[in-house]
Amino acid sequence: MRRVSDEQTITLLNLTWSVPDVKPDQGVWATIEFSVGSATLRIYNQAPDAHERQCLVEYPFELREPVYPLRDEFRASPPSSLWNGLFATAIFGLARVRVVLSTVF
Repeated sequence: MRRVSDEQTITLLNLTWSVPDVKPDQGVWATIEFSVGSATLRIYNQAPDAHERQCLVEYPFELREPVYPLRDEFRASPPSSLWNGLFATAIFGLARVRVVLSTVF
């Protein structure tokens, strides 16, 4: 989240970016999307969780280093049913402990 200056700009990563057609002091949401070999800065009028948001401006973001695809061993895999069960048990157990502790105080 960035505040638009009187000059209709924002600062992100020590760089100044123009945000035309936006009132000064308005808040905007800036994101950088990385893909293999490039990156793009997009500035939106609202946060990602807003039902309706508009991309106000888009800029290529120059990279000094290459971007490579994420190797398979670092990709998140869906949890197995065993881990789901253990996680649910742990959360349920913590919830029970919290209730017991809250009655002590």
